[in-house]
Amino acid sequence: MQAILWRLENKDYTEIAKRLNRTNDTITQWVKRRNREGYDGVIDKPRSGRPQTLSPSEEKEIVDTVKESARITCKILRFKILNEFGKELTIGAINAMLHKHNLSWKKPRKKDYRQNEQERRQYQKTLKKKTENLPPETMVWYLDEVFFGLDCILSYTWMPMWYRLFFQEIISILP
Repeated sequence: MQAILWRLENKDYTEIAKRLNRTNDTITQWVKRRNREGYDGVIDKPRSGRPQTLSPSEEKEIVDTVKESARITCKILRFKILNEFGKELTIGAINAMLHKHNLSWKKPRKKDYRQNEQERRQYQKTLKKKTENLPPETMVWYLDEVFFGLDCILSYTWMPMWYRLFFQEIISILP
């Protein structure tokens, strides 16, 4: 619309194209379409393309499944869709469908308890409490300095795209 307004102000096609980061041909087409069809000509029309493989109800069922069981992978979903609906989708198509519903495959971030002095003290108290009653022959390794060895217990999950997931219970693996 801005291109049309600038053209009505007698701005040059080249100047409009530079401002909108488009080619002269594109601006010319927009103006011609507007002159031919009015402002309805400027609005994008539906484009042809392959119809959706899953119906809206099937898609909703898949999204609900992911929300109920956040650790389900696209590979498992692919087999579920094939078995339940008899339709074959690629893993990329499943991922794109879930992104359309604002879901993203995320891994929890490691949160350093030392960033906050109060959290650091709480961590030390909890660690001491969990380790003081262990048998003397029990060996406790402190691996939190660089989060060494923590990656193996962190797993991916489907979460809303704008959500940040933090792994805070570092010491929950102790008895």
